[in-house]
Amino acid sequence: MVEQPKHQQLDAPGAGLPAAELYLIKPLFSTYCLLRSRIGVLNHFTRDANLLIRLASSIDIENAKNRVLIKRVPGIEDSSRYWSVFMVLEHLSIVNNGIMRIIKALTEEQIFTEQVRIEDVKPHQSADTEQLTAFTHSVTSYVALISGIAGLRSKTRHPHPWFGPLNAHGWHCLAAVHQTVHRHQLSRILAAIINRADT
Repeated sequence: MVEQPKHQQLDAPGAGLPAAELYLIKPLFSTYCLLRSRIGVLNHFTRDANLLIRLASSIDIENAKNRVLIKRVPGIEDSSRYWSVFMVLEHLSIVNNGIMRIIKALTEEQIFTEQVRIEDVKPHQSADTEQLTAFTHSVTSYVALISGIAGLRSKTRHPHPWFGPLNAHGWHCLAAVHQTVHRHQLSRILAAIINRADT
């Protein structure tokens, strides 16, 4: 249950994106998957992961633990507007580890039986300093996994609640794009913290 910030009512986790936004994002994501190679996507993933680690490390622990209400970034749900720096990292760790499990199954042409639900990958409000280590570990594991797989264009697919059935390459692309979205979110959180300190 997301605690509501004062004077602000947020949508429930899992409510999804605005229909018009999703309508625009889906073909853009499909084009990205079509044009990008396994290594190109991995470079994208790694670059943004390093930026996220740098950004998260630039703020003191107390500020990194405090939730901040921000203007919604395209690609995130309304309920995700009230997170802390460590909550962003926990969410990314959960998603990265989950996508790794999906990719492992699909590249072996096995059906992944677990349903993916957006509300199941939300972070805890109590997320703390250990999330930086957890996120860094998830990135290292992800890079090692993808680097050791020759091809991701699996015939077997698994559905994402917003983008529909994706093969292993599609999930790989999602991991990279997902990190970019939350890098923008983290940047807004840090900007809000800095602005609050200046007032």
